[in-house]
Amino acid sequence: MKIRDRVYPRLDDIVEIEVHGLPVLASVLVHHNPKTPLEAKFSMEFCVSAALFSGELGILHFEKEAIFNPSVRALMKKVKTVPDEEMEKVSREQEVLSPIRLSVKLKDGEAFSETVWEAKGSPSHPMSRDEIAKKFRECAQKTISASNVETILKKVDELETLTLISELTSFLVSPKNERRNDLSQMLGWMNRIFGGRR
Repeated sequence: MKIRDRVYPRLDDIVEIEVHGLPVLASVLVHHNPKTPLEAKFSMEFCVSAALFSGELGILHFEKEAIFNPSVRALMKKVKTVPDEEMEKVSREQEVLSPIRLSVKLKDGEAFSETVWEAKGSPSHPMSRDEIAKKFRECAQKTISASNVETILKKVDELETLTLISELTSFLVSPKNERRNDLSQMLGWMNRIFGGRR
C-alpha cells in the first residue's frame, strides 16, 4: 500500500480509516473483532490495520499472537467500511473484481487516499515470479523443510520437462516425520496408474 508509506510514522495520529468497496463485502467480511486466525481473514478491520502497521499482509500476520497485537487492535477501532455503489458500477462495467478505496485522516486534518481497482494476484495485476516464490516460502515454511522448498520452486520452473510428477511431489514432505502428505501420495498413485498411458 503506497498510502502506508505516508502515514506509517504517524499511526498514532490516525483518527479515521475509511474503506470504500463493493457492497457484497459486508456479507463476506463479517468478523469485526476477530478472535481466531480464520476470523481475522474475514475481517476488513483487521486486514487493513495489520497492513498499515506491518506494510504487508501474509500468513504470518494471521498467527494468533499477531491478531492481538495492541497497535493493530488500536487501529481496528478506527476502521469504517463503506459500501460504494459507484465502485460496484465500475466493477460491472470494466469487469474488475475487487476495487478498494482507502482513506486515512489524521488528527491535524491531513488526509490521504488511495484507490486500487484490482488486487495483487488478479489476472490484470499478476504477481511476479519473485513475489509468488516469496509467498510460497512463507506459506510452506512450517510444513516443508527449507531445502525442499527451494527444490520445489526449481521443479515448478522445470515442470514441462519433468518425466514423472513424482519428481516434484516427492519433495512435499513434512520435516517432522519425513513422510509424504496425502496430496503427494495421491499424485504418486495416479502417476503409477496412468503414467504409462498415452
